[in-house]
Amino acid sequence: ICFKEAKLIKIAVFRSENSFFLWKLLIFESLNFLAGTLNLQNREMTMIPEDVYRLNDPELLKTLVGESDELKWWETEPINKLYLCSNKITTVTPAIAGLNSLTLLDIRDNQLESIPEELSQLEVLTRLELSHNRLTTLPATLGPALQHISLNNNEFENFPAVLSTLRSLQALDMRENKLTSVGELPCSLQSLTVDGNKLTSLQVEDHPTLTSLVANSNTIATVAISNLPKLKVLSLRINKLEQVPPLTKCPQLSEVLLGKNFIS
Repeated sequence: ICFKEAKLIKIAVFRSENSFFLWKLLIFESLNFLAGTLNLQNREMTMIPEDVYRLNDPELLKTLVGESDELKWWETEPINKLYLCSNKITTVTPAIAGLNSLTLLDIRDNQLESIPEELSQLEVLTRLELSHNRLTTLPATLGPALQHISLNNNEFENFPAVLSTLRSLQALDMRENKLTSVGELPCSLQSLTVDGNKLTSLQVEDHPTLTSLVANSNTIATVAISNLPKLKVLSLRINKLEQVPPLTKCPQLSEVLLGKNFIS
């Protein structure tokens, strides 16, 4: 077996408060020490084992890597990508703060109803995937480096206030929620998708960086869109518009989609 190609098979016991999980960690398939990636998607997990949160702990790495002459524990990369999607996870504990090297956290398609405040301690996290859960709110703070957040197919009724504070956020997906309005957008945002909500009106004005605004399949009857100098794509299909909305000060707008409204 060539450890440098990350094909080592190790057995580890992960402890939780109530039970023991015996994991066969296939580094080639699941835990790639050399790339700093852990892929535990689609494992029917109901919780995240405690030691997953400790994968940057040198003592735990010594246990996982063992005495191999080819792969040294001190040569391993910190975990920067964690894939936990398509499980049955109900809780992320505050211990997530221990994975402060994460740049990507993917917890799509689980059963989360909340996420902990400690997520804000992931200061290099740039991508957060939380779609297809049961979320209704977000913590008051989130990681400052976030550039992409996916929140589609949750239970949000209100636009989370924390989103307006994220000065690096570029893409926000909030499709298929229960939003009745869109709140203040962060000044760095480039793409906003809010298809399939309960919006009856849409007001987006005076935003310097927004290039794509997609709000299909709502019940939008009134629109106020102006002074969006970077906007290129506007999609308002399948709404209740009766006339083409005035679009002022949008000099780069090249694609406007208004099909399946009530425009005559």
